Amino acid sequence: MKNKMKNKTMISIALLITSITVPAAYAGSTRHFSEAAGHSTQAGGHSVVGTAKLASSVVTVPLIIIGGIGHVSQRNLGIFQTNL
Repeated sequence: MKNKMKNKTMISIALLITSITVPAAYAGSTRHFSEAAGHSTQAGGHSVVGTAKLASSVVTVPLIIIGGIGHVSQRNLGIFQTNL
C-alpha cells in the first residue's frame, strides 16, 4: 500500500514539474515566432519600397534621356539658326 501511494506521489510531482516548466519553454518560442513575424513584415515593406523605387527609375531614366536629347537639339537648332 505504501509503495502505491509513493508511486502516485512521484507521478503527481513529475506531472506538476512538467506542467510548470513546459509553458516556460514555449514562452521563448512564441517570442521568437513573434519576432520572426515582425521581421517578415518588415521585409515585405522593404520589398514594396524597393519595387516602387525601381519602377520610378524605369520611368525616370527615359525621361532624363529624352530631356537631354531635347536640350542638345535646342542647342544645335540655335547653331543652325545663326548660320542661316
